[in-house]
Amino acid sequence: MNFLGAIGYLMAGSGLEDVLQTVYGSNTVNHLLTSKAVSRAFRGHMLVDSAFSSMILSDILSEEKNKHLVENILFLYDNFVRHKKTISDVDNSESRHILNTIITEKANNLRNTSMTNEVWLQYQSMVELSHKLIQADSSGCWLSHLNAIRECLSMFADADHSNYLKSAYLYLQTMSQLPESKPRIYALFQKGCLVVHRSDRPWSGLGCDLSSNQF
Repeated sequence: MNFLGAIGYLMAGSGLEDVLQTVYGSNTVNHLLTSKAVSRAFRGHMLVDSAFSSMILSDILSEEKNKHLVENILFLYDNFVRHKKTISDVDNSESRHILNTIITEKANNLRNTSMTNEVWLQYQSMVELSHKLIQADSSGCWLSHLNAIRECLSMFADADHSNYLKSAYLYLQTMSQLPESKPRIYALFQKGCLVVHRSDRPWSGLGCDLSSNQF
């Protein structure tokens, strides 16, 4: 919740409020940017991030030199939907790595074009970090959880959220000593026991605080 509030604080005056108001009412947008409605705020940021990603991708894939790459990606997607390819196959595919390289180059070119592009690309990086936070809990991955929180430190500092910055830093320091101080708990966390699972479905992890609030 605090991280999403930091995004709203840092993006104040950028035009993000106007963009969100094309989907939500003005009062709702105020709640989104202050993260008082966490689920709705996350969905709103996802919508904006997806819109910018679509604009960048459509520009890349419309180029004639990338026509063969588009065909390979569509073929890969079709096989994945038909369960002929796994998610690991997609992650390790050459087409995906080539596309990631092209997207990175495109983003660097956009950054060099104007400060406005830099602001919105930075916004996408912040939204991506919020994905990492949720992904770490959903998958129950201990190392991803710690890495995501570590990346949040600079955001808390920029947004002047000093209490969260100090608490997160102290938390990371304490957890780094966990293998020596509490080896049994560390072993359980490594197995994904840092979150609550109410079903056997993948990506069903839920933070203990959220789980207790639902009772």
